[in-house]
Amino acid sequence: MDDSWTRINRPIITGTLKRYLYLFYKSVPGERSITSINLSLKEGQQQQPGQDQDKESIDTGIRFKNQNVYVTYKRGPWRRGNRRDRVYAMDNIAILLGSNPMVPYGWNAAAFEHHAHQELPNWDVQLIYRTGNKALPQMAPLRFHQDGSFKIVQFADIHMATGPHSCHQAPVNMPCTGDINTLEMMERMLDMEKPDLVAYTGDNVDGVTSKDALSTILKYSKPVIDRRIPWTIVFGNHDEEGDLSREEMISSVQDLPYSLSQRGPPGISGTGNYHLSIYGYKRGHGYLIKDESSKEEDMFEDMMEEQKEKEDQDEDEDEPIKQVENDTTSKEKSLFTLYFLDSGAYSFSLTYPGWDWIKEDQVEWFRQTSKAITSQYHKNQVPNALAFFHIPIPEYALVEDGHIVGEKNENVSGPSYNSGMFAAFLESKDVRATTVGHDHLNNFCLDHRGINLCFGGGLGYGSYGKPDIPRRSRVFELRKNGDRADTWKRLDNEEMTLVGQQTLYIGKKTSPCTSCSGDDPAGYGSSSSRTRPIRLEEEPVESVTQFRYDL
Repeated sequence: MDDSWTRINRPIITGTLKRYLYLFYKSVPGERSITSINLSLKEGQQQQPGQDQDKESIDTGIRFKNQNVYVTYKRGPWRRGNRRDRVYAMDNIAILLGSNPMVPYGWNAAAFEHHAHQELPNWDVQLIYRTGNKALPQMAPLRFHQDGSFKIVQFADIHMATGPHSCHQAPVNMPCTGDINTLEMMERMLDMEKPDLVAYTGDNVDGVTSKDALSTILKYSKPVIDRRIPWTIVFGNHDEEGDLSREEMISSVQDLPYSLSQRGPPGISGTGNYHLSIYGYKRGHGYLIKDESSKEEDMFEDMMEEQKEKEDQDEDEDEPIKQVENDTTSKEKSLFTLYFLDSGAYSFSLTYPGWDWIKEDQVEWFRQTSKAITSQYHKNQVPNALAFFHIPIPEYALVEDGHIVGEKNENVSGPSYNSGMFAAFLESKDVRATTVGHDHLNNFCLDHRGINLCFGGGLGYGSYGKPDIPRRSRVFELRKNGDRADTWKRLDNEEMTLVGQQTLYIGKKTSPCTSCSGDDPAGYGSSSSRTRPIRLEEEPVESVTQFRYDL
C-alpha cells in the first residue's frame, strides 16, 4: 500500500473471533468526492436500473449471521476542489467505542443499513465521518450581566467511562447505572442554576474504564454543548490513564463548541495552565456570536438542485469569507480573573511520595500572570480572582486552623511537598478563593488567612462515595461585578436540596502578603475580607474520494 492512504484511528473489532477491520481513505484528483458512508448487511449490492448510480460498495470479507458486511458510500455530483465540495465532501473518518456514543460536533454517524428482519451486530463501535470541516461557533468574551452577576457551576470528579459505566456506593434503593445517573444530575444542575460558565475540575475521564477517552469527553461535554454554555476543564490524576495523553485530550476539548479551555504556555509543567477574564456588561452581548452551520444545512437542497447546471461556472469560484462582527475587548479592562492550573497526577519522588503538586515553574507563571494583570489597575480597583485545580494544596489540610463551612468526611489527600502555591495566592493582589476536586467526600470551604479553600464535592457515580453522603455540585455566584462571591451546593436528590450557603468575601482584596509567613498580614482581619457565612436572600484538508479496507 502506498503512503497516500490514511488509516482511520482504530479498527472495528468484530465478533468473538476478534477480527480487526481497518478502513483506509485517500483523495484522488479529478474524482468526485464522497459525501456519506455507511455499513450495510443488505444483499444484492449490485446497482439496478433506476437506482442511485452514485452509490458504491465494498465487500469487507466480514460475515455476520451468514450475511456479508459491506461498506457503502455515496459520491456527490461535483468534483474535488469545487466550493460545494469543500462544504459537503467527506474529509475525515473515525471510530468511537462504546454503546451509542455521542457524535462530535460537525461529524455524522454512519448508519448500519439492514433489512427489517435482520439482526444487527453488537460490536460497541460507531463509524463517524466529517463533511466540510464545520467551523466552531465563535465565542464572545465572558461578561457580567447587567445586574453585575455571573454564575459558575463546578463539576468535580465526574469519573465518566466508555459506555454506561457502573455505580460505586450509591444510596441504598437508588436505581443506578453509573454515567447515566451522573449525566442526569449534571443536566438537572444546569437547568436549575442556568450558569454562565461550567468548570470541570479534573477526573473528568475515568481513565482505567475509558478505552476510548474521546467518546468519554464527548459524553461529559454534551450537557453543556446542548445548552450552549461556555465550559472549561482542568485535568486530574485519572484523566490520562486511558488511551489519550493530556495533550491529545486538551486538543480534543478545544475542538468542541463553547469550550474555553486552553493548552497554556508550552514551556512550563503541566497541560492546561491558563486564565480567563470576565468583562463588564455590554448591551446586546451574547456568548455565541454566530453559527453558520444551520444556514449551510438549509441551503443544501437548493445547492443540490443548482449544482449540475452551474458546476462548470462554479468550478473555479471561491466562496467569499463572511466577516463576523466580533465582541471585542481590546480597549477594555476585565473585572474578574479565573485561573486554571494542572496539579498533575502522582509523585515519582522517593522523598515526597504520594500525590503530585503544582510545580515551581507553574507557581512562577501564576505570579507573573497575576502581576501583569493587576499592575494595570489602581490600588482600589484591582479585580478579584478565583483559581481552579484538581489536587488540593497542603494548606487544605489545616482545617483546625480556620473556619470551615461544609463537611470534612475524609482526610485531605494533598501532596507531601509544598511548592509554595498558597504563598503565591496569598501574596497576589487578586486571588480570593480556590476550588478543587479529588476528595469526593469533602465539600467544605476553609477560610485560611483570608483565602477560601473550597472542595467541589464529588458528583460522579463511577467512583467512590458513601451511600449516606449524596453526590453534589458546587455553585459560585459572583455579584457586584466580582466584588462579592457567594457559594452553595446542591445535592443529587429529588429536591436538589441547597446546602452550605455562604459569602466568601465582600470588597477588594486588601494588604496582600509580602512576607507570606507568620500571622495573618494586616487587613485580613477586616470584616469585609474574611469569610462570613450568611443566608442568601481546522485548516482545509482534502476530501475523500477513495476507500479501501484491510483485515
